[in-house]
Amino acid sequence: MSVLSEADLEALFAKQYKLTPREMEIFRYLMEGADNAEICEKAVISQSTTKTHIYNIFRKVDIKRRSQAAGKFLEFCREYTQGHPL
Repeated sequence: MSVLSEADLEALFAKQYKLTPREMEIFRYLMEGADNAEICEKAVISQSTTKTHIYNIFRKVDIKRRSQAAGKFLEFCREYTQGHPL
């Protein structure tokens, strides 16, 4: 039996929700609680690009607030591991 790492689960999450690598990077920042200014700085992108990525992530992942990002990922992990015993 193999144990999935957080990186493995993130890759599966990205595939499930059709997130690009850049969107997944921004999603990680959202899960950490970063605000737009922090995301701009960490990702080295403009405010406008940050907002576009966040909009696309919210639409694809079906969340309304950034505070829902971590919960959505944890929900995915629980459901995935229940359906695929480790």
